[in-house]
Amino acid sequence: MRTIGLLTLGLLLLTSYAWGQQAIYNKECTAIVQGQTAQFTFPLPEKQTWTWNMKETANNDEEYAWEITLEGDTATPKYNFGDYLFKFPSAQEAKGSINQLIANTQTSVWDQSLRIREDLIIQSNVEDHTLILRISDKKTFSELFSQKPVIAHCRVRTPYTDINYFSTQIEFNK
Repeated sequence: MRTIGLLTLGLLLLTSYAWGQQAIYNKECTAIVQGQTAQFTFPLPEKQTWTWNMKETANNDEEYAWEITLEGDTATPKYNFGDYLFKFPSAQEAKGSINQLIANTQTSVWDQSLRIREDLIIQSNVEDHTLILRISDKKTFSELFSQKPVIAHCRVRTPYTDINYFSTQIEFNK
């Protein structure tokens, strides 16, 4: 009888500990390409408050990035794209929701010479703890998919080390 009581107590303690813990953060990006559109999704942790332009971040450094690099038949990718936040020298530290953080990022396409391609359009938004990057512009799709990519590498960089990851084998669903 005492053993059953101890097991029950242990189960209750374990259950209350589990309730207090945050759900496990899935670090898997997905890529879906259909016709002339593409969608890349980054799961986001259920973090209520985010901080950006942190005092600890050096000026002009990349503080946040949710980035995709497409790999095709050639080994050298032509473009990287995603949402980025660089800390500018005059930027003040800020706190808020993931939507507020993403509103402060730049959604950009970078070419091999690290030049921003302002003529290429990527859309980003947050839905249900997921950052979604969409390519629906025909010119952008044509440029980014000219190498006929089969793998998308995703990189997440934040000041929170437990959130960061690099995934190298995201296969396209067609």
